[in-house]
Amino acid sequence: MSKITDRCAALAAEGYSVAAVMIARAGNNRLRVNIVLSNFVPLGEGGDMPRHAVDIDMDKVPCGVTVSGRERVEDDVMEIIGGDEQADAIIREVARIGQSKDWARFDGDGKDYPHWLTKPNKWRRK
Repeated sequence: MSKITDRCAALAAEGYSVAAVMIARAGNNRLRVNIVLSNFVPLGEGGDMPRHAVDIDMDKVPCGVTVSGRERVEDDVMEIIGGDEQADAIIREVARIGQSKDWARFDGDGKDYPHWLTKPNKWRRK
């Protein structure tokens, strides 16, 4: 298995649900891999992702009303060495090992294009 599939398996073993794997260019001969996790945690525990500040005046909350919130766990991100050909081969392998129905390459303008995406079923928790 590859570094990416090993990491997906390790995250699943820890109780995380892998929703998708995305690969994008990260510079000259470098690729950024985002392992997208679909788990939610209590507000403030999701990592260093930017969030909106919400202030609630608890003195004005009616009796019997509970205030809480959840946020999605941030992506597990790594950089690997490679170019477009490697990204294409890697996403195919992640899709095969991860039992995905398919994978896709998205072309477009900007530094993050092209990028590749697959949604593996093997590491998704129900």
